[in-house]
Formats: sequence, C-alpha cells, structure tokens
Amino acid sequence: NSSKFLKVVAAIQARMGSTRLPGKVLKKICGKTIIEIIAERLRSAKRLDDIVLAIPSNKANDPLAQEGQRLHLKVFRGSEIDIVSRLQGALELTGASAVVRVTADCPFIDPDTIDHVIAVFKKNPRRYDYLGNVFQRTYPDGLDTEIFTASILKELAHRLKTPLERELLSTYVNSNWPPQKIYNLQFKKDLSRVRLTLDYPEDLELLSLIYTELSKISPIFKLNSILDFIAKNPSILRINEKWITDRT
Repeated sequence: NSSKFLKVVAAIQARMGSTRLPGKVLKKICGKTIIEIIAERLRSAKRLDDIVLAIPSNKANDPLAQEGQRLHLKVFRGSEIDIVSRLQGALELTGASAVVRVTADCPFIDPDTIDHVIAVFKKNPRRYDYLGNVFQRTYPDGLDTEIFTASILKELAHRLKTPLERELLSTYVNSNWPPQKIYNLQFKKDLSRVRLTLDYPEDLELLSLIYTELSKISPIFKLNSILDFIAKNPSILRINEKWITDRT
C-alpha cells in the first residue's frame, strides 16, 4: 500500500504582526512560548512526519525564525499574505504530499484530531483534496484542523489571483470546491461557541488558566480533558466571552 509512504507535514502559519495582541505567538504560558506549546502538541501527533514553521520573510519576523531554530523546527520564509505560496513552500521544503495547516493562534490544537484527519486522508489519498473541521463548525474555536493536498494547493496557486483570495484560501475552497472532494469532520456536539483561540489579552488569560491547571497532569492534555475542566469550572468562559462571535 503506497499510502504508507505518503508524507504529511504540519505547517505552523505564524507572523509577528497582530494588531489585536502584538507579538502574541511569542507570548509565554508557564514559561513556554505559544509556538513552543503548539510544536510540543504537534510532536505528539503520531501520524505527522514533520513540522515546518511557515513565516513571512521580512525582518519583523526574524524573532520567529530564531524561535523556530531554538525549537529545532524547519523554517520556511515567504510572503506575509500569500498563504497559498507559504503552504506550498512548506510542502516543497519537506517533499510532502499534504500539509496540515495550523494557525499560530491555536495553542490547544489537538493531536488526536490531526491523527484522525491524516488517517482518513491516507486511507484513500485520491478521494479528498481538502479535509478539515472548519466548514461546518462544531469544534471549539481554536481547534481548527485542515489538510491541503499538494494537488489542491497547486490548483489554488493557479486559480487564486487576488491577495485577499490567497490569504483566505479556505473560504474559496468552501465556496467553490466540489463537495464530494471535501471531508468535513464534526464533533459529537456543537462546541463552536467555546473560544480557545488567541487574539486578545482575555484569550491569553483563559488559555493560561487552562494550561497551568491541565499541564500539571500532562503537558499534552487532550480535548476531552479541556472540556472536562470547563464543565467543572464553567465560569472561566466568562473571561473572554465578549469576543465570542457566531462563526459561520
């Protein structure tokens, strides 16, 4: 079975410029940067072959390149807004067949979810061009997991002309791709209003609180542990509730 040899890598899409929380991806929780927490979680995914930090090439992002080196991650540097070419760069750097796109505002990315989606892809590599859990949102905000195959990235690179399209490539796929070529993963219940993403100081406060508690038990705590902790401490969700939006 040749799919055994298909290489799947994660690309952590990160940049220093954030208007809402500047330098957020190098903020620390329990002495670890957000990038470090993401890398640790990705390294515990059993089906990932490699991890690339995919960052802009401008000088402002040099601190991220240094962080990548410190964490022994492969680093690809490319266009700040052309995400298609940045993901392609991560693929070319590693010779992979597909890339798991991880945005750096998702420090609680779940290794089991990644492994599940990679397993679906590898079972029949030609069946889907795109696999993810973001088109019909049921997972908590901040657990976005998407796989782009090399072939869909090549096609998107050809089709998407404007900078905005090339930045919001998932939106294009959702609207324009044949549904039978898309795999949508859904959670057993709708948790899309649980906000575990990092955009604002309040988000950092909530994520820090959860991480500090759960990492005492295991550094790579899974989604179920997060949900159990929230169920026992429901009032913590008030910390960042003003930033919860209905995401379609």
